[in-house]
Amino acid sequence: MGIHVYGSAMVTYSNENSIVAVFDNLSDANDAADRLTSAGIPRRKLMLLSGVNAVAFAQEKETGFWNEIAAFFSDDDDRRSLLRELGDGGCLLVLADLDLNEDDIALDILDDD
Repeated sequence: MGIHVYGSAMVTYSNENSIVAVFDNLSDANDAADRLTSAGIPRRKLMLLSGVNAVAFAQEKETGFWNEIAAFFSDDDDRRSLLRELGDGGCLLVLADLDLNEDDIALDILDDD
């Protein structure tokens, strides 16, 4: 349940007040989104992407997205595994335009998974 872990690195990206978290399935991602909104993060700051939409987002954002999370992965095989997981039902939960307090709250909630 929750954010997928590759080795000891959690696949959560936080930079410039945005976070991208990868979940194994839509149910877990929805649960996290509900906890985030219950904690006061506005729903308009959340975007949930699954299946082909998640893969398209990851590929479209490849230069920025992959470059930023590349530190979490040791090689291209890990990145291909993540894309495969997204294609097999994995989900991205994207949080954007967070203030510093919301960023801290979101990371605390996502780290609990």
